[in-house]
Amino acid sequence: MWDYIYSYYHKNRLEFIFTLIAIFVIVSLIINLQLSKHNISGSKDESENSFEIEIKQNIFKNNSITNYTILHRECVYDNKSYLAIRSFKQDSNSYFLLIDIDKLKIVRLQYSNYQKCKSAKFDIDNSNYGRLRRLSMQNSKVLQRAGTNRASNKNGIYLTIDMCPSGRRGFEERLFQKLSKLNIDNKKTAIAIAITNSWVKTHIKEFSKIINNKNLDISWINHSSNHHYDKYAKNSKNFMLKDKSIFESEILEVEKFLLKIGQLPSIFFRFPGLISDCELVTRVIYQYSLIPISSNNWLAKDNRSIKKGDIVLIHGNLNEKIGVRLLLDYLKNRTLNLKSIDSGFKTR
Repeated sequence: MWDYIYSYYHKNRLEFIFTLIAIFVIVSLIINLQLSKHNISGSKDESENSFEIEIKQNIFKNNSITNYTILHRECVYDNKSYLAIRSFKQDSNSYFLLIDIDKLKIVRLQYSNYQKCKSAKFDIDNSNYGRLRRLSMQNSKVLQRAGTNRASNKNGIYLTIDMCPSGRRGFEERLFQKLSKLNIDNKKTAIAIAITNSWVKTHIKEFSKIINNKNLDISWINHSSNHHYDKYAKNSKNFMLKDKSIFESEILEVEKFLLKIGQLPSIFFRFPGLISDCELVTRVIYQYSLIPISSNNWLAKDNRSIKKGDIVLIHGNLNEKIGVRLLLDYLKNRTLNLKSIDSGFKTR
């Protein structure tokens, strides 16, 4: 080979030199292009927003919230009736979570304000929270879609988006973009997201995009930390029914994660797969003071149009695209009067 090159060089010296120069230029361009790509990706990493870093730090460690304790104390604060359900420490400060039993919202109070809460006995069963609790227990014995599965307030539509664990990259970004542009009456679009820690762990950038969307008013439904699922198991032995011993950690770990990143959980819990039994429904309501919520319109499965008062269920994790497509098709010719999930159960 070298003999051929030497012979070619002597016969075509000028052409040989130009060929070498061309090769050198091409190689240089390729190297510079690769370096440029590296620098671009490096700058993206460096410019990773602080919220993504905070998520990474908080979801993989368990030491920023301590002494997380379940409470059940009726009290009055600022002339309003509350049910205190959790206490915890964060950054050396003591906090308490309370349910406003009429507005169906969770509030967080520092210890100094919680001290102003006066213990009281009131008719909790006659509050919006009490009626919702009673309604959920009336539908506690079915295997699927137990708990609250339809809204009392028929003036709106209540969109819930499940974020179960997924091996797929990305999320239904087009859906969230569409929802963020609805802005009816210049208000944020109200949606509820049923969140799992397992999805967030593998989709931190996607989660950051959702939570930083200033046009969305998000209520966080607890959908369990890991959302166990065995595709070979029967429903009666699957999801949360697989191992009831981990039920408490599956609930509380989601709450703690949301609190770590400055978010408040809602009063709602959605069973993975919407599968449960009477024992678990009862524990959600009376042990953890939450409301099990399912759906009366799972778009991908129920094959019916959206009506006022519906609790609509779709998946935003790319695992069930048909439901998202149906909703986007619906939005092409109509507007949805989306309401916050808690407002669906206020009767006063």
